[in-house]
Amino acid sequence: MNTPSKTPTEQTMAGQPQEPSWQPIGQEQTRAGWPQQPPTYTPPGGSPPDGFAYGQQPGYGQQAGQGYPPPAWTGQEQYGQGTAAHAVKPSGEKGFFGSLFDFSFNSFVTPKIIKVLYVLLTAWTVLWALIILRFGFHYGTAAGIFVLIVVEPIFILLTLGVYRVILEAFMVVFRIYEETKKIRERGES
Repeated sequence: MNTPSKTPTEQTMAGQPQEPSWQPIGQEQTRAGWPQQPPTYTPPGGSPPDGFAYGQQPGYGQQAGQGYPPPAWTGQEQYGQGTAAHAVKPSGEKGFFGSLFDFSFNSFVTPKIIKVLYVLLTAWTVLWALIILRFGFHYGTAAGIFVLIVVEPIFILLTLGVYRVILEAFMVVFRIYEETKKIRERGES
């Protein structure tokens, strides 16, 4: 039996994939023939030592060898480990309780508790937001919904914003002190 060939629309409606109309006649383009990995490019000067940048050709008005040097890579650094973020505590710096009971005020406790303080202020703000919401629903459903949709988000965002700015101002003062202390120590030595 000879069945008529289906149009692309009929094939799609029947759940059959359409044949690509752009495929040249006589060439089979299947997934098996596709490369499994993208082609690689090796610059004319060879592979750079760090493997991240392509070799640079001299630009307009530059001679070969001029320009920025490649980044120095010692191989000891690891991704995500910076020197400032994971610095070891100096031997003279005290812990939380040592700073808390330091009556000469040579070490500060505020930078050590600033995160905990912000979490406590956030919980305090949410508690007050719930109290305000209860009063809103005490005066009626419409008032409660208005407080929930309009008043609460404004209250929470403004309150947390003010707390955050104040705590960041404290941290800026402490960081200024630390950097000034480092500069003074470098000048003395």
